[in-house]
Amino acid sequence: MIQEVKEKLPWVYNYNKKRAKQRFAPQSTFKIANALIELQTGAVKDEYDFKYWDGVKRESDNWNKDHTLVSA
Repeated sequence: MIQEVKEKLPWVYNYNKKRAKQRFAPQSTFKIANALIELQTGAVKDEYDFKYWDGVKRESDNWNKDHTLVSA
């Protein structure tokens, strides 16, 4: 779904109306925005900068390790 809001008469383009009416959890869609924010604010140096696991065991084994922007 694409929405133009800057024009006098805003419009919406909906490619797949049936799917657009279904609710989905955002899940990994926030990874892109968060990665850009981290890079822009200097929270990470580059895509190879490590974020170290805090040692707290979580439900997914993949989360229980150190990560870079690439591996996250």
